[in-house]
Amino acid sequence: MSVADTGAAANGVVRDTHRTAGKLGGSLIAAIILGYVLTVACARLLPPDQYATFLTFWGLLMGLGSALSPLEQELSRQSATAALTGGVAGRGALRAVVVSAAAAAAFGLALLIPPINDRLFHGTGELALVVLAGGVAFACQFGVRGLLIGQHQVKHFAGLIVAEP
Repeated sequence: MSVADTGAAANGVVRDTHRTAGKLGGSLIAAIILGYVLTVACARLLPPDQYATFLTFWGLLMGLGSALSPLEQELSRQSATAALTGGVAGRGALRAVVVSAAAAAAFGLALLIPPINDRLFHGTGELALVVLAGGVAFACQFGVRGLLIGQHQVKHFAGLIVAEP
C-alpha cells in the first residue's frame, strides 16, 4: 500500500467517523428533547398530586433503565469481538439479556407489594405493572442496541435511541 492509498483510506475512516458521530449525536439530542417535552407536558396537564405520582413512576422507570444500561456496553463488546472473527455474539449474550430481564421483572414485582405500592403510587398501582413491563423492555432494547452497535449498525441503533422516550 502506498502513502497515497494510506491517506485516502484514513480520510474515508475520518468521514465515516464523522457520519457515525453525527447520527449518534443527533439521535441522542432528539431523545433528550422528547423526554423533556414529555416531562414538561405532564407538568402542565396533570394536577400536582398526579404529577408527583408521574414523577415517581418516571423516576423508577428511568432509574431501572439506567441500572440496566451496562448490558448494552457488554453486548456491544461481545458483538464487536465476535464480528472480528466473522461470527456473532453467542449464548452469553442471550443469557445476559434473560438475566437482566428477570432482574427487572423482580424489581417490578416488588413494586406490587401493597405497602410499597401504596406509598409510591397512591392508588394507581397499575403503574407498577408498567414499570415491570418497561424494565423487561429496557433489557431487551439494550440487548438489541448492544448487538447493533457492536456490528456497526449505526442507523438502526440511532433509530432505537430516538424511539426510546
